Amino acid sequence: PVVIYNRGGNATYGAWIFGNVYLRLFDIAKEHNVAIFATNYRGVFPTLPGNDEFGGEDVKDVLALPQLFSEFPAVNPEKVAVYGESRGGMQSLLALKQGLQADAAVLFAGQYDFVEALKHRPEMEKVYRARIPNYEENKAEALKKRSAIHWVGEIDKDIPVLLIHGEQDQRVLVDSSIALNKVLEAEGFKHKLSVYEGLGHQSAPKRKQIVAEMISWFKQHWD
Repeated sequence: PVVIYNRGGNATYGAWIFGNVYLRLFDIAKEHNVAIFATNYRGVFPTLPGNDEFGGEDVKDVLALPQLFSEFPAVNPEKVAVYGESRGGMQSLLALKQGLQADAAVLFAGQYDFVEALKHRPEMEKVYRARIPNYEENKAEALKKRSAIHWVGEIDKDIPVLLIHGEQDQRVLVDSSIALNKVLEAEGFKHKLSVYEGLGHQSAPKRKQIVAEMISWFKQHWD
């Protein structure tokens, strides 16, 4: 089975360099017998074309991953799930909205309402201004386009969604997942919200439990 793993961060921050891949992906692939496909998103390294638009053209890099499945004989293209962490939650939902085929999704510490997010972390506007094309001219439209709370109902409702969030997250408040969970309920999705008491924005302190919950959710919907 395939896990499409969408990272957090932007540009080189949080990028998939070998150390991160080794520490965060190798054990999941080995212990749970899954194939993991991931993208750094365009514009991470200056030698590569394109720019990281923080939920713009870079979503196409997620949509392109299934083209690689046929290159690996052990991969089962009929069993595909999506995991997104922090910014990767937005990437995952945008990709699903734009046609990525998946059996289930798990999203950790995602931001699903970027207008509300700016009230809590106004400094993030530097990132949006630097990454999102024509941000100053189209701020409201650009933020809404990236805020799943406004359009998650356009995603295939047969895709079960598990939201995981740390109760003490100060970068992305747990309110973000609580709000999206209510919309998922109203839209008729199979969904679950799992809040980890005492956990902040980084999954590392509870990584084993989070990975176990993720894989369990996926296996439920691969069978």
